[in-house]
Amino acid sequence: MGNIGGKKKVKKGWKKELKLVVLGIAASGKSTFTRQMRMIHEASWTQAELENFYDIICANVYDGLRELGLAMTKFGLECNDPENTKRCRYYKELTEPPSINDVELERIKALWADKSVEKCVKQMREGSELIIHNLGYFIERLDVIAGENYIPSDDDILHCRQRSTGATETCFIKDKTRITLIDMGGQRPERAKWEKVLADGVKGVFYFVALDEFNVPSTEEKGKTKLEVSLEAWKDLLTTAKLTNVSIILLFNKIDLLDEKLKTGFSCVLDQFPNYKGEKTKDGFLDFIRDMFVGSVPDTYNLDFISNFVCCALDTALMGKLFTEAQEHIVRRALAANGL
Repeated sequence: MGNIGGKKKVKKGWKKELKLVVLGIAASGKSTFTRQMRMIHEASWTQAELENFYDIICANVYDGLRELGLAMTKFGLECNDPENTKRCRYYKELTEPPSINDVELERIKALWADKSVEKCVKQMREGSELIIHNLGYFIERLDVIAGENYIPSDDDILHCRQRSTGATETCFIKDKTRITLIDMGGQRPERAKWEKVLADGVKGVFYFVALDEFNVPSTEEKGKTKLEVSLEAWKDLLTTAKLTNVSIILLFNKIDLLDEKLKTGFSCVLDQFPNYKGEKTKDGFLDFIRDMFVGSVPDTYNLDFISNFVCCALDTALMGKLFTEAQEHIVRRALAANGL
């Protein structure tokens, strides 16, 4: 991998501080949002961070190919090319992801071009299988990634997927305010740490919900979907954490993936929610999910402190605009809470 060409300058000087926490279950978009904020507000990546992102990209590609191979077996599909059958088996059994070199480049591209693999990916996207959604993006970028002087681009970094653990802080200056974003892990053991962090001077919470996971089985809680787990974590947050006068921004993320899932029709929604009574449209389903979360807010909460947005965390312009609106909301509610 090549060396970083230069660093962006970080703005100096600030008068106020604002501590915000980013929550949600695993793979809901928290880390993508945090990286967006860092990029938008001109913080730079170190050489070590860029090298780590390269390792994450390689791991994402090989994890995706392994998942693809397992799905091929589950669906009873065989590759059209016998050589691709061997490649598929190779990726299913791979334990240590290698660098993406010329040999791997040709092997991956040949497998991805197989018509049975194409059919498998389509079935995974239309059904309830949890596909590594960034796999197609990185495969399209393989020729660049395999290059000797490759440096991950901002888009590459946004598409990286890595499990968050503990509390990861990102700081930047906006409108003469020093903002600290704390990205918390979303797995069940990590969620137990949320309450302690929230008790330490937090003024706002961003809670992420992945819209496309309404029919995706949870890997940590058998018999439940990831949306059900997200709703339970949301309810726990509101009943256990001390969030008096703390603004909550509820972000319904991955609208792009929901769009993709609904392209084949509304049956996937009705299969999951047989008693669904809303309009059989994307907007009707969004209202249904929104009511699930907002409707579960305890009566003790002031709904003026809770706002919600539909978004795609990969959309830089949208997330920049959304964050500005959220910051204004948080500051406005904080002033109101203090009678100002």
